[in-house]
Amino acid sequence: MRKMKIIIGLTSIVLCVLICAQSFVINIYNTQVYNSEFTLTVDLYYALFLLIVGIIILLDRNSTKRRIAMVSIVLYLLSMLVGLKYLGNFGNLHYYAYVCFIFSLMLLAELFKQKIANNKNTNNLKI
Repeated sequence: MRKMKIIIGLTSIVLCVLICAQSFVINIYNTQVYNSEFTLTVDLYYALFLLIVGIIILLDRNSTKRRIAMVSIVLYLLSMLVGLKYLGNFGNLHYYAYVCFIFSLMLLAELFKQKIANNKNTNNLKI
């Protein structure tokens, strides 16, 4: 579980950097070509959300408590909903939303796997 959490956390942080860079380039292009204002779009807020979840996952990598993993699953699902609702500058946030959904499913499967392993250990101790 530790390696998976490290991979998910680092991927979230890399996605954050990618979304920020993409958003800045798009805003600079729109400012130069269309003479419009440089605004913070939902892309940057989404990237910040992914950064927070990625840091939470990385901080939780050695923990055996399930609460933090459940919180990160809920945060990934919330980020999926935000990504599906607001499509971003080019409608690309739904791709990142699907990645967040996959991350939440992976964490959820690992929680169930850990719970089954704990139940087998407690059943062995009772016998």
